[in-house]
Amino acid sequence: HAGTELEFMVFDDSYEQAWDNAYRGLTPANRYNVDYSMLGTARVEPLLRRIRNAMMDAGMVVEDSKGECNFGQHEINFLYADALRAADQHVIYKNAAKEMAAQDGKAITFMAKYDEREGNSCHIHLSLRGTDGSIVFDEQEGLFGKLWETLVEAGSELFENHKKEQIATKIPMAGRLEDPDADVFATVLYVLRNAFIQALKRGLDTNVDMSGGL
Repeated sequence: HAGTELEFMVFDDSYEQAWDNAYRGLTPANRYNVDYSMLGTARVEPLLRRIRNAMMDAGMVVEDSKGECNFGQHEINFLYADALRAADQHVIYKNAAKEMAAQDGKAITFMAKYDEREGNSCHIHLSLRGTDGSIVFDEQEGLFGKLWETLVEAGSELFENHKKEQIATKIPMAGRLEDPDADVFATVLYVLRNAFIQALKRGLDTNVDMSGGL
């Protein structure tokens, strides 16, 4: 399953005016950031509502529409569908939105980066399903969950010291107790050494250097 989240910018100029001006100096439908703004999106609601209703008549399920960060930037989101259907709906929506904007004397662009401000993203959301319709990335029942369990089990076998049947390691620490600094590279080396060469035995480690804290 797939769902696309398409952002676009609306201009009060027609496509013909944009062409004549070499697509420079266009007037955005909103003059400020309307991300999650109810008033800002209401300024272009007639066009947005027309697009939403038309897409519903075309068989798509509209989830929402909202303003975005760039001037005149908005998005309309639809319910996911199987990947091929989602791709078809993606194309139909983009073309229809431009047609309706043109009929209203406006222009819409889905261009990824129109200017130096926020670009028009195309977020693609994917949900992988098995042949039986089950969710592949379900941690409890799906393929991903089984794969994760296999990796965890293999990792535990890998880092077990089979000779001693125990594993432990030292983690080099420095700094203050409330804000310690651990040497990650040295820790990894200690883990590998104690896993495959010599496991640490129980006992009290008195090798502590307190000189730096005095």
